[in-house]
Amino acid sequence: MMTQEDFFDKQAQKAGTRNQQSSTNETNVGRREFVKTVGAGAIALGSGLGAGLGANRTFAQEASSSTYKPVTSNYMQVHKDLVIIDGTTNLRGLDKDVKYLDWYKEGRATAVVMTISAANMVAASNVRHKDDTLDGLGFIHRLLQTRDDLLLVRSTSDIEKAKYSGKLALFLQFQNAAVVENNLDLVNMYKALGIHVMGMAYNQRNQFANGVTEPVDGGLSVFGVKLIERLNEAKIIVDVAHTGTKSGLETVWRSKSPVVLSHSNSRNYRPSPRNAPDELITAVAKSGGLVGAIMYPPFVAAKPFPTMDDYVGNIDYLVQLVGIDHVGISSDYTYQISMTPAEQKAGWKMYIDSGVWTKEAYPYDVLAYPQGIETPRTLFNLTDALLGRGYKKEDIAKLWGGNWLRVMKAVIG
Repeated sequence: MMTQEDFFDKQAQKAGTRNQQSSTNETNVGRREFVKTVGAGAIALGSGLGAGLGANRTFAQEASSSTYKPVTSNYMQVHKDLVIIDGTTNLRGLDKDVKYLDWYKEGRATAVVMTISAANMVAASNVRHKDDTLDGLGFIHRLLQTRDDLLLVRSTSDIEKAKYSGKLALFLQFQNAAVVENNLDLVNMYKALGIHVMGMAYNQRNQFANGVTEPVDGGLSVFGVKLIERLNEAKIIVDVAHTGTKSGLETVWRSKSPVVLSHSNSRNYRPSPRNAPDELITAVAKSGGLVGAIMYPPFVAAKPFPTMDDYVGNIDYLVQLVGIDHVGISSDYTYQISMTPAEQKAGWKMYIDSGVWTKEAYPYDVLAYPQGIETPRTLFNLTDALLGRGYKKEDIAKLWGGNWLRVMKAVIG
């Protein structure tokens, strides 16, 4: 049987020089830079809603999805009964490709917390990134106006409505508060456009807080304290997933509403600069929030092709640490699920060269999500794995959606 590594080696050989790695000296990474770096062959912005990145490519799932063998007999029925919420996905449609939403429907998802704006990849925003943010918001709202199978979350009841109507609910998120610029009134504007989760910083320090990969563990700025006050007032969930430990702890202390680590694992269980220390995870749980167990390979295991057991092991640790009521599921699926190895390498190099990513936190230039859940199309395999690990249906219901619903009700209503 062909291993994942064998598969990727063969794919890389086929790719040849079709997608040359290119370097960049730019320090701000947005959608346009990504397109230039990886190449038009990898991302086609296109005019149609169906055009886009990795069309007809399924290399990740070809590599190993077919080798996942269910361990229980009733997992599909259990999965269908649950409210399924992916607490973070980067498949935001900025490349005008909507197949990912259809993939979520195949996986029986109820709602996705969808990252909007390539500005999550910069430390300080500017006009270009403001354009990217508006582009992302505009595209999503166009979809909502043209597809009756999608639903924008305005209140938590919309997620319950989506479950019973068969629609997919979109719960919008910014991973970097840099998009607020120096104008806190933008918080209220973004709220009106459907943003319900906002990260304080993304890896690097911005005008509000320290990022998790900064060499100095600094705290909040004065402006960061004011941002938290405004986010609480606007009923937006405060997120510290990419925030440094000190800034994260100060955020929890300052916020009057529950705080989340929207997509993270434990640094104590899986050592990685990007994962959160148990001290921060515990503080977030005590605030009434949750930690969304992340599927992104470097944060799951010390290998680029983690197994399902690797991922469930991270969930087990978090549940033991803070209890079943404070853990959720967050894939953090990126466009890498549709990229060839050559395209993955080019994108990884760009982010490393820019400083947005570090090799310590993001060591793998070619990777695949945990076996069996390489894409949203097979989310039900995780339900099977949790049942096989001994979790009861009511506990899986909390992990998949119940805990996210609780936090959402507490903050946005």
